[in-house]
Amino acid sequence: MIQIDGYKIEPGVNLTGANLRQVNLEGADLREAILCLANLYGANLARANLTGADLGQCRMATASLAEARLDRANLWRCVLRDADLHQAVLRKAALRQADLSGANLSGCDLSEANLQQTDLQGANLTGALLSHCNLQHADMRTAQLAQADLRFVDFSGAQLLDADLDGANLTGARISEAQLAVVKNRYSIVMLETADGDDAVTHVYGEYHEPFSGHAAGSRDESASGVDADAHTAAAGSAAAQTEIESDAEPLAPYQPAAQAEELANEPAAEDTEPEPEIS
Repeated sequence: MIQIDGYKIEPGVNLTGANLRQVNLEGADLREAILCLANLYGANLARANLTGADLGQCRMATASLAEARLDRANLWRCVLRDADLHQAVLRKAALRQADLSGANLSGCDLSEANLQQTDLQGANLTGALLSHCNLQHADMRTAQLAQADLRFVDFSGAQLLDADLDGANLTGARISEAQLAVVKNRYSIVMLETADGDDAVTHVYGEYHEPFSGHAAGSRDESASGVDADAHTAAAGSAAAQTEIESDAEPLAPYQPAAQAEELANEPAAEDTEPEPEIS
């Protein structure tokens, strides 16, 4: 066990709301630690062990988590804008509504992670492992996904405008033709047929009726390029409309650590002041 700025650094420690801005925690053992609502802006957590840690709503913009272990960690609504997570391990991590815009996730292992509604605009996911990930309604505009493993990923409702999918493997992924029409390097994408044949592929991809087999390289004629351009414009308008609709949605309840939730549960319920109706 070590101490930094008066805080104990050890497995299972409770650091809820701690101010650890720009501290050096390289290689620290914080397995199962509670760091929700903590300020870790610009902190050095390279090669730290955060397996199973609770980092809900933690502020970690520009922090270094290179080669860190975050298996099964809770990073709900965590701010990781422009953070360095290259070669980090986040298998089965919960990253719902996290801000990873501009983050470096190259070579990162995100297998089976939950990335619903996550902001990945401009993120670098080159060579990342995202097989069986949930990317429903994620914002992946301009993200770099070259050579990424995207097998069986659910892209339902995700925004992929100008995302670079050069050589990415989308075998079994749930993605539509409209989404593929607006990405970069779509003709180098790997889409292997499933074991059940073409019928199963058509079912998985919905509108996508021309599945690739292996590397589908080559080019299309000018008329096909014109169709892609029209689809690109239409998809961009659809993405803008979706963003406007979601902005009017009722905000989610704020994050509550377990201790606060228990206190609220023990408070007496408010009395019902509405009089009962008289029976005549």
